[in-house]
Amino acid sequence: MKNFGDDAVANVEARDLARSDPSAYRKKVESCVKESQRSVFVNDPGCTARFTEEQACHQVLRDLMHERLNDPATLTKNKILEMVREASRKKK
Repeated sequence: MKNFGDDAVANVEARDLARSDPSAYRKKVESCVKESQRSVFVNDPGCTARFTEEQACHQVLRDLMHERLNDPATLTKNKILEMVREASRKKK
């Protein structure tokens, strides 16, 4: 668990809770982490970027890109789209 020095002032509430009730501090941290992880995939309406949880095809696509992209300067839209199609087929 994090040790707070006597001069820790950035988050006094966290410092005091960690000192007075380490178990409650740990639960509060775990709750904050879970909320942060959940909110990563909340997408604002109308936003052009869409975040989703990882699916099998994402790992396949990363592997394909790592395997085939020796020179990033040769990357084209068509190459990316072909790898996306291939990754989608392989996930099934």
